Amino acid sequence: MDGSITLSFRRDIAAKYSKQMINVGLYAEDGAELMIDHGWLELPPIAANRNELVK
Repeated sequence: MDGSITLSFRRDIAAKYSKQMINVGLYAEDGAELMIDHGWLELPPIAANRNELVK
């Protein structure tokens, strides 16, 4: 978890922040699934082949 939760003395803020982190994670998962469904994320990003670029 983020350090800001440990620095906050207010439990209500820490609880809201934790819930929001879960929501962001679910949103990111939905985005990844959408990209996979459309074929936009078939392989993880890879570096260019430098030898091919030189030719």
